[in-house]
Amino acid sequence: MRPEERQTFIKDLRHALSVAGLNMEAWVVLTDHDSRSRHLRAMNGYSIFFQTSINAHFVGMLIPFYRLYENRSDTFNIPRLLKELRESGALPTEKLDELDGKYAAIRPLWVKLSILRNKAFGHCNAVLTLREIFGQAAISQNQFREFFDKTKDLLNTLTLALRHEAHAFNLGSGDSLNRMLEDLGRVRE
Repeated sequence: MRPEERQTFIKDLRHALSVAGLNMEAWVVLTDHDSRSRHLRAMNGYSIFFQTSINAHFVGMLIPFYRLYENRSDTFNIPRLLKELRESGALPTEKLDELDGKYAAIRPLWVKLSILRNKAFGHCNAVLTLREIFGQAAISQNQFREFFDKTKDLLNTLTLALRHEAHAFNLGSGDSLNRMLEDLGRVRE
């Protein structure tokens, strides 16, 4: 893979993680107990919209999280990038081993995400209920944040070693969504 192709690959992975992170923050604001209790009046006033938004933000988080680690040779994904870096000798073996260790630590969380994606959102399981699928996945809201943070660390470790650069991943949707809910709450009073 040529360096410019690799850079496009990395940009795509960063973008996927950024989009997932923005959706994750919005989903957390809309589902977190403390946040919901603060904004219940505004959310109840537009209940169908917020029910739909919760689902949309969850899927908007889940799908890019899933694709970051799917193991296909025809898509941009982290396992493929790590394999390419190893085969090309683009990084020292010690750094690749460190990245492989970070990937191994993330993989159990990805397996939980993949249960949700593959059985409930990417496909529709004909045998299990949604509740049963979420029970199988056994993933918490905090684990989505952990998945995001560990993936951010892996990508920045990789790009620091490869190109002496890191990505801030500092866009956020939570603050603006909280402000919007507060404004809606005042309108509903």
